[in-house]
Amino acid sequence: MKKNNSLKVLSSLTGVFGAVLLSSSLVQAADNNLSTTTTLEKPITVTTTSVSAPVTSKVELTSSVTTTASAIVTSAPVTTSGPVVTSLPVTTINADLVDKVDQATQTTNKVTSPNINHVKKGTETLSSEDYKRKTATELAAMVKEGKVTPEELVELAFVEIDKQEASLNALINDKRENGLADAKKRALEDARKLKYTGQAFYGVPIVVKGLGHTLVGGEDSRGMYYNEQKTSKTDSRIVKDFRELGFIPVAQSNYPEQGYRNNTNSYLFGPSRNPWDLRLNSGGSSGGSAAAIASGMVPIATASDAGGSIRIPSSWTGLIGYKPSRSAFRNEPTSITSHFPITKSIEDTIAVYNFYKTKYVKDGSANFVEDKDLKNNKIAYSLQSPIGIEISDDAKKAVLKNVEFLRGQGFELEEVDYPLDGRALMRDYTDYMMMYGVKLPKNVDKTKLDPITYGMARVKVNAEKANHVFKAIDLAKYESIMGEFFKKYPLLLTATTTTTAPLAEDWGVTDEDKKQILDIDSLPFAEQIELMNRQWEPMLRRTPYTPVANLSGGAAVSLPTYLTADNLPLGVMFSVQKGNDNLLLNMAKYMEDSKRLILKSEIAKEEVVGKENPVKEEEKTTTENSGKEPEKTNALIDNKSKEEDKVTVLPTSDNKKLTEKNVGKTSALMVDQSKQEVKSKFLSESERFESSEKIVSKAEKGGKVLPKTSKEISDKNGLIFVLSAFVMLAFYLIKRRVSK
Repeated sequence: MKKNNSLKVLSSLTGVFGAVLLSSSLVQAADNNLSTTTTLEKPITVTTTSVSAPVTSKVELTSSVTTTASAIVTSAPVTTSGPVVTSLPVTTINADLVDKVDQATQTTNKVTSPNINHVKKGTETLSSEDYKRKTATELAAMVKEGKVTPEELVELAFVEIDKQEASLNALINDKRENGLADAKKRALEDARKLKYTGQAFYGVPIVVKGLGHTLVGGEDSRGMYYNEQKTSKTDSRIVKDFRELGFIPVAQSNYPEQGYRNNTNSYLFGPSRNPWDLRLNSGGSSGGSAAAIASGMVPIATASDAGGSIRIPSSWTGLIGYKPSRSAFRNEPTSITSHFPITKSIEDTIAVYNFYKTKYVKDGSANFVEDKDLKNNKIAYSLQSPIGIEISDDAKKAVLKNVEFLRGQGFELEEVDYPLDGRALMRDYTDYMMMYGVKLPKNVDKTKLDPITYGMARVKVNAEKANHVFKAIDLAKYESIMGEFFKKYPLLLTATTTTTAPLAEDWGVTDEDKKQILDIDSLPFAEQIELMNRQWEPMLRRTPYTPVANLSGGAAVSLPTYLTADNLPLGVMFSVQKGNDNLLLNMAKYMEDSKRLILKSEIAKEEVVGKENPVKEEEKTTTENSGKEPEKTNALIDNKSKEEDKVTVLPTSDNKKLTEKNVGKTSALMVDQSKQEVKSKFLSESERFESSEKIVSKAEKGGKVLPKTSKEISDKNGLIFVLSAFVMLAFYLIKRRVSK
C-alpha cells in the first residue's frame, strides 16, 4: 500500500514537472516568434526594456536590420487576423551608444498598415516582395491594365515606409507631428482623384527630394534649424513635372543642410543610413532619395545634382544616377545644377528623359534613339584622380572589371591620364558657392549649423567688407577642355567614387577646420578663402570625379556594376560631351541589357539576381547576400594613402528625436558615433567596422549577455521539448503501473 501511494505521489510530481516543461517550451517558442532576435558575432552587454507596439490586422510586420557587432539584427515577424498588442523588447546598449528611447514615438508617427476595406482593388494581388522588385514602368503598366490601383500602390509604399523608415531615416516627414500619417492621407487622396490621360507613370508612388522639390503643405526648411516650421505653399516646378508624368508623391526625402555635402546628415534631420549596411551613410546630397529606392519604399525618387548629388548616392547604394547635360531640357546656360530622378532601371530613366525632351523640344526630335553603331565609339578609361590622389583598390577593380567586359564585347578602350585639373576646378567651384552663401538671421546659433553653411555665409559678408568680388565660373573654359577630349574619346569611364560609403555620422570635416570655421571672422580675409577651399578635402578625396560634369556641362551616369568583398556597392561612371546624352543612355542601356548591373537583391528583377549577375568568382560576392553581414578583410583599400586627418562626427540637435525613434520604433540598435573620431584615410571596410566594434565593446559593463545566434535559442527550445516529452512518457508508464 505504501509502495502504491509512493508511486501515486511520484506520478503526480512527474506529471506536474512534465506540464511545466512543456508549457515552458511552448511559451519560449512563442516568445521567440513575437520578440526581437539578436544576432551578434560575439556577445555584448545590453539592457532590455519592454514597450507596447500595436500590430494592425492582416499585415506581416518584419523589421530587418543587418550589420556586424556594431549593430543588432532584428527580425520580428507577426502575422495576425485581428488587432493585437504585443510586448516587443527595445534593446539598448549601456554607455554612450544610443540616445534615450522616447517611447511616445512608438505610436505618435507610426503609419498604420493598409485598411483593405477602404482601398479600391485591382484584379490581382501584388505582394510587398513583388512590389519592391517592380520598376516604375512595370508598376504603371499594371495600373493601366487594371491589375492594381494607384491606391494599392500607395498602401504598399507605406507598408515599406512603416517597416524601414525608423532605421533608415530616409525621409523627413516624421520630423513633424503626424507627418507620415498626413503624407499618407494626402497621397491616397491624390490616388483616388488621379485620372488616366496617357501618363507614362500613371499611379506610381514617388519620393521627392526634400531640398528644392517642395510639396504643397510640405517641409521647406532647407535643413536650417531656424526654418524648422517653414511650410511650402506650392508644388515646385519639378514636382509639378512628375505629377504630370502620373506619379503620386508619397513623402519628402532627407538631405544635408543646404545640400552642401556629399553625404546626408544634418543637425535638423540626422543621417540617412544606407540600406546595404546601416552603419554607413547613403551619400548626398540626394541620399534620402537613394535610400528610399534601395530599400524598396519606392521604385524611383527625384534628385538634384550640383556637384555629384545624383551620382554619389547612386554609387554608394547600388542605383542608376544620370545627370543630364546642361540645358538638356531647358535653356539654362549658367546653371551647374541638374534635376532628374535616381532609378533602378534604364527604362525608367529613358522614359523620364523622353518626357522632358517632348515637353521642351516640341517635335520630339531629341528623344532617345537606339544607337546601332555603339561599338564604333572609342572609350577612354582612367585610374587616376582629377586631384592627384591614389584611388582605392576597389575603385580600380570596378573600372577594370568593366574594361575587360567591354573589350570582350568588341569595344575599343584606351587608358588615359585624367584630362583636367580637379583642384583648380574646385577653387572655381568654391568661389561660386561662396557667391551664393545664405544670409543668416541675427543672433543665429552657429553651433546648430553645418560648418560649411556658416563659413560660406560669413565669407560672403566679409567679402563685401573687403571689397572682394567673387568671379563667376568660366564654364566655357571647362566645356572647351572636355570638349577637345571627347572629340577623340566620345566616352570616358572612371569610378564614380574613390571609396565605398563612409560611416553614417561622418560629416567629412576635420576637427581643426571645424574649429576655425566657427571662428572664421577672426582670420584675415585671404585665410578665410583658403580655409573654405581646404575644408572640402575629406569629402573631395572620396568624390573627385563628379564635379567635372557640372562645370563642363557634360552628361554622366553612375551604374551599379561592382560589389566589394564586403558586399558594398561602388559605382562606375560613364561621361560624355555636353549634348551627347543619347550616346550616354545607349551605353547605360547596353550595360543593363548585358546584365551587368547589380542591384540590392530585394529590389532586383529575378533575371538579374544570383548567378546571372556578372560578379567574378574570386570576388566572392553576389546580390543574393545583399544586406548580409560583410565579410572581414585585412587589406587596406589604399595602401599608399598616408593622410590621417581626423573627421568630426557632429551630434544631432537635441530637439530632433531621430535617434529615439530609430531605436524605439524598430527595436534596432543604432550605434551612436557622436564621440568617435573617424580617420578620413582610405581604410578597408573591415578596418572601418572594427572602429565601430570598439564602441560596442564599451557596453560590456553590465546587463545581460545575449546569445550569439538564434540557433542557440532554437536548440534550447528543442531540448526542453524533448525532455518534457520524455517526462510525460515516464508519467504515463508510472500511472499504468499504479493502476495495476
